[in-house]
Amino acid sequence: MSTKLHVAMFPWFAFGHFIPYLHLSNKLAERGHGVSFIVPKGAQSKLQHLNHYPNFINFYPLLIPHVDGLPFGAETASNVPLPLHMHPAIALDQTQHQVETILTTLKPDFIFFDFSHWMPLLAHQFGTKAILYSVVSLATLSFLMVPAKKIVKYSTNEELVQPPSGYPSTKEPVSRIDGCATIEEALPEGFEERVKGRGWVYRGWVPQTLMLKHKFVGCFVTHYGHGSMWESLLSNCQIVCVPYLLSDHILSARLMVEELNVAVEVEREDNGWISKESLSHSIISVMDKDSEVARFMKYNHAKLKEVPTNEKLSITE
Repeated sequence: MSTKLHVAMFPWFAFGHFIPYLHLSNKLAERGHGVSFIVPKGAQSKLQHLNHYPNFINFYPLLIPHVDGLPFGAETASNVPLPLHMHPAIALDQTQHQVETILTTLKPDFIFFDFSHWMPLLAHQFGTKAILYSVVSLATLSFLMVPAKKIVKYSTNEELVQPPSGYPSTKEPVSRIDGCATIEEALPEGFEERVKGRGWVYRGWVPQTLMLKHKFVGCFVTHYGHGSMWESLLSNCQIVCVPYLLSDHILSARLMVEELNVAVEVEREDNGWISKESLSHSIISVMDKDSEVARFMKYNHAKLKEVPTNEKLSITE
């Protein structure tokens, strides 16, 4: 009988990291291994439905300390914009004592981690092996780790006295920010009722892999985070990319569009915005059965999919 392991998971506090870690947890649990998943308390309920093996995977909630600059109640990077991600990082470091207490009790065989730089030393104290499991693309890591990118740009005396871009004006506002806090506000009136039975409006994080496997889903329009990249490649869907420009999404999209030729990217205007016409054009280009682009993308996608789905490359018992 093969040896069963006990594995702990401690991903960065973001759903784009929780979900790939939970996918790995499900694969380990499928083989009979036990998994202890350490996660912020508020995120646990949103991940519970993705736990396919509750008898093998247990969640251990963390109380996230408040950090100056972090909105009250915010526990993950998903709750704050990208420029404020240093605050959840500080909060993650301040959970070290809680994590240590949990690991002291659990004594796992392995600990998978990504952003907690202190984890290898902590694991060593327990005689446990720490495994760096990065869900960020290699293209992004290679870009961020180029030494020349770390050169500090010093400001001139003239630049120091100029207000930074985006600094609040002392003038009275003449207009208000118009945005939507809920799906109901964002959608046209009566939209959900009109598409009832034909479409699905989902609130929150979705079981994306299951949706992409549905026989009536033919095209996947995605921001192209690293997790979505792999989920799209393992599906049979045509792929349309709308990457977020200030993150690793743009590098993942470039890899899929320009190097591997398995997706198309929606054309942007000079100001970075996309129009409904450009989005429509991209979707039609990959979904039209008579389109040369569609056939080319589908062929390349099918060939590339053969690699991760090859049973000979799968992990055995």
